[in-house]
Amino acid sequence: MTNPADAAPAARKLVAQLEFWSGRCYEADSRLYGHLLERIADDVNDHGACARLLVDHVADPVATALPLRFLAAVHRLVLGGLAPDLARFYPSAGGWFDPGPERDGHPGPSWAAGRPAAEDPWPAFLAAVTEHEFRLRDDLRRPLQTNEVARCAGLLVGFLKVAELTGLPMRLFEVGASAGFNLRWDLYRFETTLWSLGPPSARVTFENPWLEAPPPLAVVPEILQRRGCDPFPLDPTVDDDVLALRSFVWPDHLERARRLEQAIALARERPVAIDRTSAADWTRRQLATPVAGSVAVVFHSTVMPYLPAFERDRFEAEVASAAARATDDAPVAHLSMEPSAERGPAQVRLVLWPQRYDRVVATTPHHGLPVTCVPE
Repeated sequence: MTNPADAAPAARKLVAQLEFWSGRCYEADSRLYGHLLERIADDVNDHGACARLLVDHVADPVATALPLRFLAAVHRLVLGGLAPDLARFYPSAGGWFDPGPERDGHPGPSWAAGRPAAEDPWPAFLAAVTEHEFRLRDDLRRPLQTNEVARCAGLLVGFLKVAELTGLPMRLFEVGASAGFNLRWDLYRFETTLWSLGPPSARVTFENPWLEAPPPLAVVPEILQRRGCDPFPLDPTVDDDVLALRSFVWPDHLERARRLEQAIALARERPVAIDRTSAADWTRRQLATPVAGSVAVVFHSTVMPYLPAFERDRFEAEVASAAARATDDAPVAHLSMEPSAERGPAQVRLVLWPQRYDRVVATTPHHGLPVTCVPE
């Protein structure tokens, strides 16, 4: 437990995180989460039930997104049928939330416009937290694993460039793969005004996911191998893991939830090996032996902030070591979709050896859509 003498600084730090994520949720069109995070911040200031759960985690690295982990843990209660009063406000559970009109650039709560206070989800949220405090305390240890299917649209810009520059089939190695949905990108259907790619009957489809022009389709990619790693992989055939995957999607983002369900169905039909291990040693093993006539592509999306600095350094060293062994007949590519140094869209960057190609090829919101291609 947090020392009482440290409680006030810890609470201030926590409130700052909650307010930051509230703003990010509003910006990403989740007015339900934006509002709830505002109320959670008030509760922390008042030393309420949320404070009891969260303050002990205030030393967690900021990149682990404690506020979002907390909301996901409560979302699991809703999706599991353990918080029926709160479920009335969660679209993911068939509920409805009316945030009312915007005021001063921020959503105004409907109950502040003369509507009944019963329309505010906060009392039901706080009641669920109070009733399930011990379950939530344990669930907060679960890392955030938003296996966002739409991120493959941004990554595809890099994969297409790899195919264009090498003309070789690919061996795919995803770091931080979670359930491995983005390892199956070639099994999804991408439709644009200029070209289509992927099986016509694919379960997962994207229609014009790129702003302005799509990337050129010079060579249709061929996949020889796919494999991933994650310290805590999620199995789409295991009910508890599926519940976790659903809980990480914000409850009022129904399109994201629909796409996730399609990806889960496909993953059950087409299994992919996800090794339970960390990034650096696994990468060394996968890239240890070049395979002539193929290009090894190591890729990841929104993973690096979650790795300790020493693990990031080791991972980058292993990629550099493999790059030094790359040949024209066995190239090595490193494709990443990671947050930029400043607050803003994620950058999709491709580095390819021995071609010495190193460019940001696209930018994208952190949930994946829409994608903006960066011209050569």
